[in-house]
Amino acid sequence: PLIEALKVMQPDILGVCEIGDIMHLDDLQARLKAAGIELPETELVTAASGFNRNLALLSRFPIIARNSRDDYTYKIGDLKLPFQRGVLDVTLRINPQYHLRYVGLHLKSKRETTEADQALMRLNEARLAREHIDKIFEKEPGTNLLVTGDFNDLRIEPPVKALQGRFGRDDYLTSLMLDDQYGFRWTHHWSFADSYSRFDYMLYSKGISKEIDRDNSYIYHWDDWNKASDHRPLVVNLLPVDG
Repeated sequence: PLIEALKVMQPDILGVCEIGDIMHLDDLQARLKAAGIELPETELVTAASGFNRNLALLSRFPIIARNSRDDYTYKIGDLKLPFQRGVLDVTLRINPQYHLRYVGLHLKSKRETTEADQALMRLNEARLAREHIDKIFEKEPGTNLLVTGDFNDLRIEPPVKALQGRFGRDDYLTSLMLDDQYGFRWTHHWSFADSYSRFDYMLYSKGISKEIDRDNSYIYHWDDWNKASDHRPLVVNLLPVDG
């Protein structure tokens, strides 16, 4: 079901959460190629939280800079903890005049742990990611930036607000409001609780706002989507000419 869905979407850039090691990434790349989707450029960030929790990106466009981090840590009291899945950060050359900075995230889940409070862990990860984003803006104030992934929280909660930054500032990240063909915006289904939530996001910088083709950006839904994942994919189309 996953490859069949991707054949419909025909991605030029594919961000992935919860993938295995380089062998799994290579396997996905090969399966996509066999389906007619060639994405030769890849990036993999190995998670501190264990196997099958890695971040990956596959791209038709060249990766011209790699700034991913898997070594961020934070403290809750005296306890030092890792940013579990890290930060995937690459710059893609879409064409000679247009570069895209892509940041992929997967914040701590709502699953309780014995280490610390899951909500506080997620907030600390969001703050670390925002510090990473702030450094991007310090070096490239008008950069074309997309920040995407599974944030494991609602838009009104502190982790998402921390990632977006302060409203009204030039470095504020706006949440792209996407829906499916039925007008629904949920992206994650927790079957045990029969709960539908919007946990997956596309945040974009002021510099990229005019390049988003909103009429052709959406949440992709198909009949057996839940056989591929408990999340539904977000699709954004960009017009790569700086506005």
